[in-house]
Amino acid sequence: MAVKDDVKEQWDRQKDKPLKQRAAYFMRYYFIRVVIVAAIAVFVGALVYSRMSVRKPVLTAYFINSENKDENVAADIRKRSAAAAGIRSKKETAVINLSMELTPGGTQSEEDMGTITELAAKMREKDLDAMVCDAWNFHHFTEQMMFKDLRDVLTDAQLKKYSDQIYYVDQKEIDRIQKEMEDPNYDGNTEDEDTAAASETYDGFVRPDPTDMDEPVPVGIILSDSSYFKKNNLYKKAVPVFGFVKNSQHTDEAGSLLKLLTE
Repeated sequence: MAVKDDVKEQWDRQKDKPLKQRAAYFMRYYFIRVVIVAAIAVFVGALVYSRMSVRKPVLTAYFINSENKDENVAADIRKRSAAAAGIRSKKETAVINLSMELTPGGTQSEEDMGTITELAAKMREKDLDAMVCDAWNFHHFTEQMMFKDLRDVLTDAQLKKYSDQIYYVDQKEIDRIQKEMEDPNYDGNTEDEDTAAASETYDGFVRPDPTDMDEPVPVGIILSDSSYFKKNNLYKKAVPVFGFVKNSQHTDEAGSLLKLLTE
């Protein structure tokens, strides 16, 4: 007898019996099967829904050592930058992270190591488009050649507009540091870390002078005068510098964020 016919026969035997007895029969022979099937259906449905509802980041920006980590501020930047970048699709979003910490002067804590690890992963996966850092860390990251040459991402008109805010590095000096880091005896510190032109605080900050450089390259925009930062107390003590991450895949969207922060 086929399984289907056997099941039908079993149910036929039960149909004239009291409800309580039929319920007991169902609980004994079919309840577990129904629960398993239902659980599988719920799991598959949830998996499909989560994949369909996940938004693809088309702008990811990290703010290192922001003094205001309020998620409401992050949400406001996310909303404004998405609008400025023309992100309207329900399948796309902007990711703004104000929570990242990195001690100026070098790694000193587990939190620092966590930040470095996450940044390395984001760079490897090409998932990071822009960063705002305190000036010390920005200078440190330029030594790792982490940022784009602004001449590759901004127009001549934009470069002129930001001329008084541009942060320069000396490519010749960067090349020297890179060579130093490739030395087998490299101890993790570069010669100019203690006397870097970029200081952590406003009091000690001196904008790097391109006229003193052999090969000046514009890599950042200083946001000390950002009205948005001042209004939201993002960088009250440290000098914030904006940079386009070198392997960014969303340069136009990052440019929209820069425009938002400098208006």
